[in-house]
Amino acid sequence: MTMTHLQAFDDETKSFEKDKPGDKMTVTGFTESELKNFPSSLHNFHGLKDILDTAREDGRQEGLWEVRRETARAAKEAGIPIEMIAQATHFSIEAIHRL
Repeated sequence: MTMTHLQAFDDETKSFEKDKPGDKMTVTGFTESELKNFPSSLHNFHGLKDILDTAREDGRQEGLWEVRRETARAAKEAGIPIEMIAQATHFSIEAIHRL
């Protein structure tokens, strides 16, 4: 499966979510089968997008943790007092000793 232009598609579909219950949505250029399957396809798309967004955020958090760990390790090797490293990185003193 190729997922390109997610942001553009997501922006387009958000307008559907703002409609009031019972409002009709006009979709053109779809076959009858595609039109019938559109609501479940839209639901599946948003589910996949939520998974990707969560994975992206998890990766970002992991990357930030790695930067903090490497900063603490380098500061320890440079002779900066452990208490100062703990204060700057928010790691415990015990965690810094283990680096």
